[in-house]
Amino acid sequence: MMEKKNSPSRERLLSGVRVLDLTQFLSGPFCTRLLRDMGAEVIKIEAPPFGDGARYAPYVRDGYSGYFIQNNCGKKSVCLNLKDPRGTEIFKNLVRISDVCVENFSPGVMKKLGLDYDRLSAVNPGLIMCSISGFGQYGPWSQRPGYAAAAHALSGIMWVAGKNRNPDAPPVAPGAAFGDTGASLHAFGAISAALYRREKDGLGEYIDIALLDSVFDQIDSAIEIFVMSEGRDNRAILSPVHTGRDGYATIALGVSDTEWKNLVTAMGRPDLLTDPRLAKIQDRVNHLDAIQDIIDEWLQTYKHIDDALAVLKKAGIVSARILSTPEAVAHPQIIAREMMVDIDHPVLGRLPVVNSPFRLKHARAGLEGLPPEIGEHNREILTALAGCSPDDLARLEEGGVLYTREKRRPENPGRPAPE
Repeated sequence: MMEKKNSPSRERLLSGVRVLDLTQFLSGPFCTRLLRDMGAEVIKIEAPPFGDGARYAPYVRDGYSGYFIQNNCGKKSVCLNLKDPRGTEIFKNLVRISDVCVENFSPGVMKKLGLDYDRLSAVNPGLIMCSISGFGQYGPWSQRPGYAAAAHALSGIMWVAGKNRNPDAPPVAPGAAFGDTGASLHAFGAISAALYRREKDGLGEYIDIALLDSVFDQIDSAIEIFVMSEGRDNRAILSPVHTGRDGYATIALGVSDTEWKNLVTAMGRPDLLTDPRLAKIQDRVNHLDAIQDIIDEWLQTYKHIDDALAVLKKAGIVSARILSTPEAVAHPQIIAREMMVDIDHPVLGRLPVVNSPFRLKHARAGLEGLPPEIGEHNREILTALAGCSPDDLARLEEGGVLYTREKRRPENPGRPAPE
């Protein structure tokens, strides 16, 4: 049986793997946080003097951004100027003894810095390098700047989400940056696979991940319907939203014969089993709007949504109340799965942070460690791994190649974000 908690005595699956993290904001840091949660040592390379722009993202408290904290726990920070030849040489020294490099600059930036895969693999043939960008490293849009919003728009997901039920409705933007996190998840999987392959043949790999590709890959049902209808339809079978008298719920539409029978029986509508419009699976797919209306009408007969959901649960129908963020954080299943864990932040105190979703039987996984200050680990990393002496570090700091921000205390929350 799977253990509920991760025992500290068990090793993590990626223990011994060293990752150089050149990413900022979300696409990339989300990926490298997952690698860290699996045990990798992640060295975050930040540009002086301000570092990762996510440090100054919205919802900053006492000089600290929750956006940055969430995606950078457990990493080590080296604040290094890669535009200076001394900085690129130090970086190459780190590449020689590292396993993975992840970057999310615009395509072409790494080549301008002299740090593209061809040059870095010459330094370390076993290096696994992953580039994450809006539209990938090639194609007519590759040189355009691309954030998750553009990936959402171009992939079709905003159109499908907004117009799936009502063709007259406007497109709908997702409430989170799924383009960024989806790309990070694809990158995490590809990096893990490349590490496995390298164990067998010693070969490195270059991985090209695009936000657009990652979102497009995930709107599976809309694409399948478009293809199988020979282009006549592009509506997806999405999780429907039903309005009750005290909130909202999602209820499986009963597309399969068994689900359909159980659903209509639970609703007290056995007459629908003989409705010729709804006799076959394809008929029900073609009449999703009518089915949703029927479910809405039934749901409105209950004063409380939870009473209706209890009926559906007894019948084995997939359903759930649609929760707000505060309600989701407090949900007993989220709590039981330990998806929120506390860190002891030196300034903010006890702070809940979202845990990673990995649950393993024989190895540890999950959030471990605090987010770093800018350049907090310059001395530790560069003396131990890059051959720098204390005198070297002093000269590099004087020359603007390195930057270190002293660890902040509660009475000194730090400098404001750059304007």
